[in-house]
Amino acid sequence: MKKIVLLYLIFTIGNAESCKVDSDCDDYYNCESGSCERKELFPMENLEIIGTILIVIVSALSNSSGIGGGGLNILICILFFKFEPSNSVPLSQVIILGGSLTTIIIQIPSRHPVKDRPLIDYDLISFVISPMLLGASIGVILNESFPSWLILALLTLLLGFMLYNSIKKYIKLSEKEAELRNKEKEIENTNLIENNEQSNTEN
Repeated sequence: MKKIVLLYLIFTIGNAESCKVDSDCDDYYNCESGSCERKELFPMENLEIIGTILIVIVSALSNSSGIGGGGLNILICILFFKFEPSNSVPLSQVIILGGSLTTIIIQIPSRHPVKDRPLIDYDLISFVISPMLLGASIGVILNESFPSWLILALLTLLLGFMLYNSIKKYIKLSEKEAELRNKEKEIENTNLIENNEQSNTEN
């Protein structure tokens, strides 16, 4: 237990960035009371404006496809808003929460296309929510404990894994669509041949 507490203190202290003047801090950060604090959001820099537009686009695409887009939002917060990874994670979660609430409000009146029940499976949600909350609680503790470089490394591994799976799925879907297109072309060709034969016999 003592070792765990010691590691926690080491990681937490390692996250603190001391400074004397503003030049000791990264971009978008100012030196205040001996530590680097991020500047106010307004006035926004050019990168922040671009990041805001990208968040809108990513949120629209991710909510329409049901994937959340948390990893991309974290990257946008890091690259365009210059937030630390430990701060980008909760910001991304708030963005996802806003999009999820909007989607839920829209989907609540919807009904299942086949079964006589709401489109949202509340039984499944009640079953999944407990382990999800447990994992989220552990994640919050780890986010506060781990240094930024470790969070960034884990995030990179996760996004790499997701990218690999997405590419595999894209290839499979492309192959299926290509097969369907080929079958449709074959059917069209056979229909054309049959029509030509019928027209020739009639003549």
